[in-house]
Formats: sequence, C-alpha cells, structure tokens
Amino acid sequence: MRMQEGSVGAITGAAIGDALGGATEGFSPEQIQLRYNGFVEGIVEPFNRDWKNARPVSPFHKGDGHITDDTLMTESLISIYEKVRDHLDAFLFAENIIPELIEKKRWIPELHEETLLVHRVFHAEKWLVHKLHHGHADPREGGVGNIVNCGDLGGTRGTGSRPQGGDRIARGGTGSVSPPPVRGNDLRGNRPHRGPSCRDREDTDALRITAGEGPFGPAFPKRGTG
Repeated sequence: MRMQEGSVGAITGAAIGDALGGATEGFSPEQIQLRYNGFVEGIVEPFNRDWKNARPVSPFHKGDGHITDDTLMTESLISIYEKVRDHLDAFLFAENIIPELIEKKRWIPELHEETLLVHRVFHAEKWLVHKLHHGHADPREGGVGNIVNCGDLGGTRGTGSRPQGGDRIARGGTGSVSPPPVRGNDLRGNRPHRGPSCRDREDTDALRITAGEGPFGPAFPKRGTG
C-alpha cells in the first residue's frame, strides 16, 4: 500500500506542478516576477494575455490551472505500461505510443476540446509520429534527429516506482530521462543497457545498433567500424 500511495502521490504531484508551472514555462525569474508582481504561488493566468496570437507556433492556453502535454504524455505512458505489464524497449514503445498519439481521443484542457493528443504535443513528440508511423523507421532510431528532447523515446526507461506485479512505472515527462533499453549488439559486440541520452553523446557511436529484428522489420544493415 505504501508503494501504491507513493506512486499515486508522485503522479498527482507532477500533474499539479505542471498545472501551476505551465503559465511560466520558458520565462526567466525576472520576467515572471515582473509579469505577476512576484513569484508564482498559485494558479495564474497565461503569461501572454493574448496567448492565441502571442506565439502562433504554439497557440495553447497555458495557465489558469491547465495541465499541459507533459501530464498528458505521462498519462499515455502509464496506459502503455498498464497494457504491456513489462519493461518497455524501443519496439514495444513504438508499437503502443502511436495509437496513444493519433487514435485515442481525450480532453485537452489547453485546446478546450476532446481531440487527439498529436494536436497538442509540440514538434519533438510529433517527430515520433512522422518517423515511426509515416516514415516506418526502425524504432531504435525513432528519436534520432529529435529537435528538443534528445530522443523522445525518453520517458520509457524504468527508473521510477515498482508497483505490485513487478512492472515499472517510469518517470513522466520528456527530456530528462534516457531512451529505453534496446535489442541487439553494438559495434563492439556488447549489449548496451540503454540508448544514448543527452548526457551520453560521447557514447553514441558505440551504441549504434546492428543486429536484431522486431515487429517493424529487420534492423539496419551492419555498419563498418572505420
């Protein structure tokens, strides 16, 4: 029960923090204090009063206590774990995240409507749809080229709580955790524990995958070591 309560508390706390902090995301402490006459201590209106037009590339109603795509993506990740009941590798993640993004309708607070999650996420998450669904890329390469989150297959590394049943619930959100474990061996013949993260760029070449197959077809042809 203690583990279950802790898991629920962590998820709930993350959602509350997301709702409180959404309005100020991307702004400096000085800008925040100037806009709100001090630091934010509760629910506040959007930083930009004309939020629909202030940033046309991202016309979302961030503020007024709305959760953002961070919480929505966390919810999707939990749904996938609930379905798979096991650790997620790149193949399982790719197989299950696409339906969450482009098939499953849900209420999107910042859009004031029930619609697909792909309409709310930003370019980094849309990249998964483009590359995995439309581009039919190998799932182990699904995050390569991601503009922001160092490979948005991140969020699937089992680093969080372990509830009843033994399956792991990873930390929610994006950009702060590493991609999932991968199948196959690297160029040195080793089986890496996980894919490269923002902090592991020097190991990227060593972690290129050259063997194994999955539901999306065979792996890329073996590359030379020169």
